Amino acid sequence: MKINFNIDYKTQWGETLYICGNDPLLGSGNIDAALKMHVDGVGLWTATVDISDKNVRNLEYGYVVRNDNGSERREWGGCCHSIDLSNAAESYDIYDAWRDIPLDKPYYSSAFTQ
Repeated sequence: MKINFNIDYKTQWGETLYICGNDPLLGSGNIDAALKMHVDGVGLWTATVDISDKNVRNLEYGYVVRNDNGSERREWGGCCHSIDLSNAAESYDIYDAWRDIPLDKPYYSSAFTQ
């Protein structure tokens, strides 16, 4: 099945977006083997993978921004996107949004959650 990933994300000069996930085509969770995405010039980043393994039922993935200087930035919450592939569709078009640190992040601390 073909999966088209799309995310609208404005990068700075020298930054590139990657996608990492639990499938071998997305690096099998290894951030160093993440799939490089392509930009259309105005901020829409895309990547297409063709997953042939019919045993994959739940695809988990996340986005990473890498800078030319070697630094990287991940979405808040780590590998935080997932899609159920049990419907056996021929293709999926996924449109995501970058998950940034929420403004109410202090309320996620143990002082408020316990």
